[in-house]
Amino acid sequence: RLDEKMDEAAHLDDMDLTDAEIRPIADYLIANTRLKGAYLSKNTLMDEGAKELARVLCANTSLRVLNLSNNEIGDDGMGELGRALGENTSLATLLLFCNRRITDVGVKAFAEGMAGNTTLTTLDISFNKGITDASVDVLETLLRTTSIAYLQLAFTSISKANRKTICRFQSVSPFSRRPSKGLSKKAQEGMYQEEEERSQSAV
Repeated sequence: RLDEKMDEAAHLDDMDLTDAEIRPIADYLIANTRLKGAYLSKNTLMDEGAKELARVLCANTSLRVLNLSNNEIGDDGMGELGRALGENTSLATLLLFCNRRITDVGVKAFAEGMAGNTTLTTLDISFNKGITDASVDVLETLLRTTSIAYLQLAFTSISKANRKTICRFQSVSPFSRRPSKGLSKKAQEGMYQEEEERSQSAV
């Protein structure tokens, strides 16, 4: 069944995958040397799942896009992904929006772990309300010292003023909804609309 779904791109979105089920998938992703994209959004992956996918990043040298949006990854998982990126030499896009357990602690661990990475250009951590102004200095340093050019921060708890400050270090507006590479414009616009409606209904 894995062979039917994975070749150059592994489309495993919205499959109710849990941490308990991710190891054999991670093993397959490591072995697939033609893999360019892995799409695992809208599952229920948590920190252990992120750890397994960090193992993929350490071993796979062809993967360019990893979409882990709309999962339940937290600070420990964020740190594991960052440390894996410190070794990875291929990933260009990492999508982590709508993982609401990620906080400033995870951002710091991620930034420290990926120090020295020269391939990641797009990082989307929007819709994570646990990310606050306490992460501003860390994010500015990340943009100054890595290859990240597109950092998406929409609907975090970082103030508009600080998002504007961070904008000085990147190539797009801090309020931009420019679609992340690896995710179609239509798909991301639909995600933003869905999340805005959810946020408004929760008020």
